[in-house]
Amino acid sequence: MSCKDLPLKEFKPEIVKVLDRFRYFWNLEKTDRVLVYINVPLKNSRYLIESCQKKFGWETIDGWNQYLAFEGINGWKELIHIYESIYRERALLKDDLIPCIVPDFGPTIMAAFLGFSEMKTAKGTTWSIPLFDSWEKLDYIHFDPDNHWFRRCMDLMAFLSSRSGGRYLVTHVDSHSVGDMMAALRGTTNLLLDFYKNPNEVKKLANICAKAFIETIEIMAEKVTHVAGGTHLSCPGIWAPGEISVGIQEDIAALLSPKLYRDFLYPYDELIAGRMDSCAFHIHSAMHQIIPEILRLKNVGVLQIGWDKKYPKPLEIEALRKARGEKALVIECENLEEVKEAIRIFGKDGLLVTLDANSIEEGNALIRKIDKICEGI
Repeated sequence: MSCKDLPLKEFKPEIVKVLDRFRYFWNLEKTDRVLVYINVPLKNSRYLIESCQKKFGWETIDGWNQYLAFEGINGWKELIHIYESIYRERALLKDDLIPCIVPDFGPTIMAAFLGFSEMKTAKGTTWSIPLFDSWEKLDYIHFDPDNHWFRRCMDLMAFLSSRSGGRYLVTHVDSHSVGDMMAALRGTTNLLLDFYKNPNEVKKLANICAKAFIETIEIMAEKVTHVAGGTHLSCPGIWAPGEISVGIQEDIAALLSPKLYRDFLYPYDELIAGRMDSCAFHIHSAMHQIIPEILRLKNVGVLQIGWDKKYPKPLEIEALRKARGEKALVIECENLEEVKEAIRIFGKDGLLVTLDANSIEEGNALIRKIDKICEGI
């Protein structure tokens, strides 16, 4: 099937041009303009929230909550119908977001596949109860393809793919990496103490988690949908070249010094990235102290940084400026002036910016202004 005949055009009419921009983005090559994601309030998005509130009494409905609310085949069919309505409405927005559905049950799902982290669910949230309470159990921790949560995720991925008809992409689960997996297994406080009290055991556990992470992504790669020689990463939500790709997340690193990250997590994130055809890394501004370490990860081609309100904005982080020419960047911007500043600092090649707008019309107006900014650069 040629790119011109892609079914994705139903929900993203300019998909061919968008895919070209993503190829240039990963290669840090010259492009017509920066990639742009516009967040807009949509009628059908509100309907999704209101449906869950009415059916289940949930006050919020974000990410993994959807699949907990709309459980079972009939529920999944209903959820897909709502998503198709959202993407049909969003087709009028001329940004670069590719329609994709993430089969996700929560940020601790990767640890749940190892059996020593019990996933719990309630109104609008999921969390993990750490069951790995003794290092004597270390030899029993392993990835089990017959694990309840893994089978549930694989069933959902297969269902979503069978219904997509190529009109939207289906990706893998929320990919929290080794540090977050260990925190779910041990509990965050226990793990932080383990770095000092049980360093050798932590490294053995990290190795188990890294290998399980890789095996999980490799198996799921058989179920994700592909387009133009690439896939879609659940986080940071971008197209990526290659058959097997992933976006690494290490939220626990916000609590770590560069040395602790370097000693306990870096080797295993490097192992994971090295096994992928392409790899991105999602961080928060609260993790700015480890940016120099992440920049050393050779096979990480994209760095996404979100802004935590009590910490410096991405454009204020000096270490991030060293990424120019080394990594492609995904940066959260509050307004058009910050977009201009991002382009001034990093250039337009290898850059994706995210912005909020109050409507599709306002979003398209912002995109036209960004087009003008990028002209002649």
